[in-house]
Amino acid sequence: MRRSTRKQVVGDGTRSLLSALTGGLTLGLAVFLSGCLGEPEIEDRWTRLDVLSVDENVTDPEDGSTATRVRGAITFRAILTGSLIMELRVSDAVGAKDVDLRDEADRLDTAHQIMNLMDSSTVIARSSLFVTGFDHLIREHDFVLPANVPDAPSGGAVFAVLYFGQIEEMELPSGEEIEIVTASDFEAEQILPAAFLLRDGGEGEGDGETEGRSS
Repeated sequence: MRRSTRKQVVGDGTRSLLSALTGGLTLGLAVFLSGCLGEPEIEDRWTRLDVLSVDENVTDPEDGSTATRVRGAITFRAILTGSLIMELRVSDAVGAKDVDLRDEADRLDTAHQIMNLMDSSTVIARSSLFVTGFDHLIREHDFVLPANVPDAPSGGAVFAVLYFGQIEEMELPSGEEIEIVTASDFEAEQILPAAFLLRDGGEGEGDGETEGRSS
């Protein structure tokens, strides 16, 4: 006895309906996940620098003089090689109100403000560290700056600024060695600089003591 077999045939209309339902579910799931998760904040996508703390009137271990110790950190989001550069900077044109260092501030806006600060300030002291890192690596370092924090000029401020860049040593014809410091293009390389307010010379802003605001 021969056993008969039946083959299920799906018509074009049924197949189109199934495809539409499947596509709709996939799109709906993608929209749902996008709405729930969203795009990570820029500080979670770009390499981020942070000023963690500042200690004034410490002893420089190299020569015993009075110095300022600033602890900084870098969170890598890409493979990078270069120098972490920490500077004490004083400006008579940029004050505390001109650099938004609140935790909830937009870090890209703050980065632009820090670059403006760097263009409008003078370096008092500098310390650097050559680093190489890869995605998700976090590295902290204590920078000892051979200087005391001065009072802020009226309308200006004193900041600790941490940024990424390249340092080249050059010997002058006189035999003196100098450093040529080039800051990285933070937008092109997706690196967020950081700053820490040390003294504020703005009117009505207190007695100029350390403010302790950072980004």
